Amino acid sequence: MDSNQNAKHKLAERTPSDAAEDYVEGGSTLSGGELPSRNASPYSSTTDLRKQQQQQQQKHSAPPAAAGATTTPATSSLTKPTPPLPSNNNNKKSKTYHSSSDTASSMIYGAPILVHTTGNFPAVGSTLGPFFSIGKLGKGTFCSIHKCINLAYFHDRHNHKREEIIKPRLAAAKVEIGDFVNSGILGGEASILHFLHSVLEDHTVPVYMGHYHATESTGTALADGNNNVLERRQSKISNNKNMATAIVMEYLPGQDMHVIRDWATRQQQLQQQQQEQQQEEQQQSSSGGINRLRRVSVQDAVFLTANVMLPLLQRMHSVGIVHRDVKPSNVVKRAGTESSKDFCVVDFGLSKSIVVPQDSSLSDTQHVWQGKGWMKTAAINVPGDAPACYRKERESADFRGTSMYASVPVHQLKDYAPRDDIWSLMYVFCDLVSGGLPWMSHAATRDRVACQKIKQRIHGMEAQADGEIRTDTKRLLMGDEYHVAMYKKYKGGVDPPEVGDGEDDNVTIPQPLDLSNDTTKVQLLEKAFEHLKQLKFTDMPDYDLIRKCLEGFLDRDDTTQPSVAPIDWKALSTSFRSRVGMDNTMETGSPLINGQIPQWDFQENIDRDPLEWEDPNIFPEADYLLQNSPEEEKGGPLYGEAADLALLPLEMRFRTAQMDYNVSHQDTIEPHLALRDWLKVALPLLYGTWDSAKYEKGGHRINEDGYRRENYLRMVEKCIECASTFHGFRSKSCFYHCETFVESEPTPKRRKILSTMRSAPKSNGALGSDLITVSKVAFELRMTKRAEEILPRAPPPRLSFGS
Repeated sequence: MDSNQNAKHKLAERTPSDAAEDYVEGGSTLSGGELPSRNASPYSSTTDLRKQQQQQQQKHSAPPAAAGATTTPATSSLTKPTPPLPSNNNNKKSKTYHSSSDTASSMIYGAPILVHTTGNFPAVGSTLGPFFSIGKLGKGTFCSIHKCINLAYFHDRHNHKREEIIKPRLAAAKVEIGDFVNSGILGGEASILHFLHSVLEDHTVPVYMGHYHATESTGTALADGNNNVLERRQSKISNNKNMATAIVMEYLPGQDMHVIRDWATRQQQLQQQQQEQQQEEQQQSSSGGINRLRRVSVQDAVFLTANVMLPLLQRMHSVGIVHRDVKPSNVVKRAGTESSKDFCVVDFGLSKSIVVPQDSSLSDTQHVWQGKGWMKTAAINVPGDAPACYRKERESADFRGTSMYASVPVHQLKDYAPRDDIWSLMYVFCDLVSGGLPWMSHAATRDRVACQKIKQRIHGMEAQADGEIRTDTKRLLMGDEYHVAMYKKYKGGVDPPEVGDGEDDNVTIPQPLDLSNDTTKVQLLEKAFEHLKQLKFTDMPDYDLIRKCLEGFLDRDDTTQPSVAPIDWKALSTSFRSRVGMDNTMETGSPLINGQIPQWDFQENIDRDPLEWEDPNIFPEADYLLQNSPEEEKGGPLYGEAADLALLPLEMRFRTAQMDYNVSHQDTIEPHLALRDWLKVALPLLYGTWDSAKYEKGGHRINEDGYRRENYLRMVEKCIECASTFHGFRSKSCFYHCETFVESEPTPKRRKILSTMRSAPKSNGALGSDLITVSKVAFELRMTKRAEEILPRAPPPRLSFGS
């Protein structure tokens, strides 16, 4: 579908036991620094913390709701354990970190939100709470990523100013899969992402939208004024492996750095081929020539690391979080203009807080935390101004990260610190600017031991083949062709070769890139790595030093650097704008949706659905991919209403889900928006074409068979129920801006609507008012319902038992 197919959020090189350990070690579910039992339920610690939270809230918050208060089933288990998040205001430079006991210290970051599902989430067309799934983006070891539409988008803004839309319309749901469903793996990641989104500048990380758990039964909940649940009835986290657990975050339509690098180098190859065809001669690579396999220009490599990745990591470190899996695929370009170069960091499955309360048994009291904030999720009872300390450095820690970019201390099983994130960043730079790293072939075969040996030798942390200890930093700039040839020559062994290792004399070693012979640039790398080698667990890197070392590669008078074209950011955006499957063989819609249907919309942009400009081909594309996806990804088997809805075009399923969500949350949707969503379902039913062969059960029906259309009737009844819920949409606010009324001029001044309803095929000419038009639609729905009900039921399809 787009670059997100590369599974940006996959969890790298760890086992289920590693993930469980991270969940405990992460600090997000610890109370006072005490470690829960390793065999405990992943939810037990959260439950204990919630009890503590409730006790504290009773002291500081408003009185709870009345004992008899209930909520609708769809909202009963939707808890919001956090205060309203700051808006995505482009004029805001940073967020203020609140450390009072009533806010940050009493917040359970990433706390589970209990919701109900329809269908088999995350299958296309199913829902998890307010999120409607429309397709898979990628898949990792423990999780899969799915694109969703936020049904609560226009509800979230209900109590906010119009320009402050808090949660995006499009979302990405990271869902546990297979044997890892309800394993708790996502718990630590949810807490880290929630914390970072709450305290860091906008666009540093994706917008956190919730950590959702499906429930088995309908329940009710009582909440205080801040939407913190005080009591929950008849609702529990499901132990059913078919039920979903997901982190929902902002959907990023841009590409990650790994995809951008691949695209840029392919463009280089295409340009070279065109030049060769025009010149009718084959150009041979010479010493220091262009390697168009994996390289980007020095300017782009410096920009992506010094100007993008380094500031993002510095912000994380400033609040005590280490990423622990820094690599190109975990830095993603955000949406924006075609020339936008705005990125954010993703995938916090391995991330961890290195700060704990001072009185925790895990704290290193000799090293007090001096940062501007820290993650107080585990310290509910700690006063807002209480000091914090670094965690105690462990003598030995399990390997975390990716062998390609992991630092030497991480290979040596030392506790992960901020220095290791920056160490990985330096490897990313060398990989981008030279096209490969000396251990790249070993990393591809997951030979972690070989990767460690090569890295240690390069950085002077292990004796060379002759017994001398010295650095060999220039090897980081020799290029991927050189490294791959050396790997083949020594038959996968470590080079320089171990004593007794054989060589393949038939392998020709190409000349390394001239970049590796640039003494100034090699010294810049040595300076950066020497600084990192000297840092201890509790030391923060000198970010300015690292930045200057990287920017030192931008030498305008450099004659040794081959010419590599810079990335064309505008062409990049244009290239990925075209969608998979958007060709002549793909249906662009169904008669039910795309017939000559009268339109009803609103004049102000604030009321327009972002789907219209963010992803206008979202439904045709999703329908195409669904038709060509494996059966297990379609969510079957389904029963009852879910099975009936699955027969409809995906857009109609979404419109129905949006209408149903509005009915269940009628108090938080503005009437004119509920009217708009209702008409998007009702008008296609009345004026579109209903294909009984596709949309009715059995597949044996035809449009004019004279039998009742059961699925059609169900949809009509839904529309009638929606209109009844909103009192027939008779409110003037559905059509006019009522706040413009004045006593002397009772007639509204500004209209909301912009419709073609009066030219509808069944309208019989112009009507007196929009209210009459809407009333006519409601009347036709009731008449249609009555006409369908008097028809006989269709016979079942004939059964065939073979010949």
